Amino acid sequence: APRGKKGKARAEGRERAKHAAWREAVRFVAASQDGAGAFLNAIPMRDDMRMETWAMRLSVQRRLGLPLDVACQAAAAGKKTRNKKIHDEFGDAAVNVPQQSHNTRHKCVLQRLILALRAAWGTAVRMEPKGHLGQSYNKQPDVDACNIGRGGKRFSGDVKVVCPLTSGGEHGRKGAFVAFGNTEAFYRNMVEGHGPYRAEGEGGEGEGEGDGGECE
Repeated sequence: APRGKKGKARAEGRERAKHAAWREAVRFVAASQDGAGAFLNAIPMRDDMRMETWAMRLSVQRRLGLPLDVACQAAAAGKKTRNKKIHDEFGDAAVNVPQQSHNTRHKCVLQRLILALRAAWGTAVRMEPKGHLGQSYNKQPDVDACNIGRGGKRFSGDVKVVCPLTSGGEHGRKGAFVAFGNTEAFYRNMVEGHGPYRAEGEGGEGEGEGDGGECE
């Protein structure tokens, strides 16, 4: 083969090796955070503490950075996701499809959060309240409650279910060194303070806007 093709192939191989090393570092930092492995210690005595076998296998493989059983066949066949990315054996491309079950994952996390908050504060905690314009400018919060914030003020919050890993590293490599480095700044800005989510100069912490919860 011409030298040019060999050189290109070697360069692509080096780039794949760099990406693999970066991905592993991001995965290690994310999996090392407090509570990241709490689901492994759950005692399956109740239905809400149980996982389907396929879901447990996928979660453990993802946590350990192993190829996913459900993704290997699609990757080997060169299939593409809905947003036209080629499937990879680790499932990164599939996770980052906005239309692919993201709403389901978000809803499940939100419902569990609401149950936990209501166990502490009762019915003061509301899920996706309808009458929110007086407290949250042009954005329906996921959770809202009176008299539970700092100093007894209103709390409004958003839940974001995100992934620190991407198929191409679009979010940068900060997550390889800092917890939530690939996700926190972007989603905190989205929730707390720009564009249609808050009018210019409106609100302050504990005064009608609250914090956004993030789950990786």
